[in-house]
Amino acid sequence: MGAKSFRDTFFDLDAVICGECRKSIAPSGLPPLEFVPCPACGKSLFVPLLVSDFMLFEPAGAGGMASVYKAYHRELGNECCAVKILKNEFRDDEKVVRDFLNEAEIHSQVPDHPHLVHFIESGYDNDLYYYAMNFVTGEKLLRLVEQQGRLQEKHALLILDQVLSAVEHIAAHGYLYRDVNAANIILPSDKNAVLLDFGLAMPSDEADAPVVDMKEVFGTPEYLPPERLVGCGEDERSTIYSLGHLATFMMTGAAIMKGGSITKMANKHVSSLRLGRRSYVPQDISERTLEFIDRMTAQQPADRFESFAATREAIAALG
Repeated sequence: MGAKSFRDTFFDLDAVICGECRKSIAPSGLPPLEFVPCPACGKSLFVPLLVSDFMLFEPAGAGGMASVYKAYHRELGNECCAVKILKNEFRDDEKVVRDFLNEAEIHSQVPDHPHLVHFIESGYDNDLYYYAMNFVTGEKLLRLVEQQGRLQEKHALLILDQVLSAVEHIAAHGYLYRDVNAANIILPSDKNAVLLDFGLAMPSDEADAPVVDMKEVFGTPEYLPPERLVGCGEDERSTIYSLGHLATFMMTGAAIMKGGSITKMANKHVSSLRLGRRSYVPQDISERTLEFIDRMTAQQPADRFESFAATREAIAALG
């Protein structure tokens, strides 16, 4: 029998293999999910951890309440997964735990879609709450726009249509996504977009209900629909508003709402703004597209497109 692969050794739990010098190191006493110096070569070494059937082997990102790791699953071959782990300091916070589990539960109820990250499983193991998805390799839309300055109109409209198809699919299964922004979209290729992160998603009927006690407003400030800021219910037209701001960012490289405090940005959202009247709009964006985005970002929901389907029809009409 040949030597075991780096991946196979992970699942033995008998050793940690240094990726630099390939030395086997006994995991006993090493802090899991942390970097330690290799005793043989001194290079930084990440200590993996088995959670359920997932071997977490590399950090992939972190948020305020959870960290994400690349992982392999015992039965999924060489397919890489992304496993979100609730941070230990929040493990006893009932609200945070409930929100974490709710995010995973909503994602699990939405069937697969070409432009959505794929749900695998969630649960509690090894004293950790976890939530596993497929790992999507590619460039974040936010970073791509920052690197290129802006996207050409047709490219931006293609991505917008794909994201629309994803949120429309989510809505068709009873949920409103509520967190459209460039940081939640990854591009495995130039002509393909995948929507990530169900953290703010909720059942459509709950989203549509007025908010009586507004203690906090969640979401990315540049994309917040006005109705969320004033405690009104949200529906597809609210997400269409956020998508209009996504289109603005892609085509111009800048947000309409930029700079200043969150309060100042919120005040801008509840006032009437139109992309077509902005001095920084590139001259090669067509007037029809400017009018299309103006309608998406209208202050009053009744003045926007009435549904995701109608918005996609409008994109198709732009040619």
